[in-house]
Amino acid sequence: MRTDHRARSLYLEMRAHGLEILGQADPDQADCYRVFIAADTLQALDPRTEEKIRERVRGNRAGLVRVLLDQADPDVRAVLQEGAD
Repeated sequence: MRTDHRARSLYLEMRAHGLEILGQADPDQADCYRVFIAADTLQALDPRTEEKIRERVRGNRAGLVRVLLDQADPDVRAVLQEGAD
């Protein structure tokens, strides 16, 4: 899917910037997830880049959730494994 491709690219770009992206189940809505960027990693960016990232995340939430949940993607798996080390 085109949206998933954009979201995947965004995810990998964000990780390259050192950002930590998390998906969390929404306790108020079944089958819904929220996307978070760890505040300490986001604040390390300059304010202009930070706002651009926030806008892109808002526009790609659903795709980012799919990327975070897609354990079959070898690039995402590698990035997640690297973060766990």
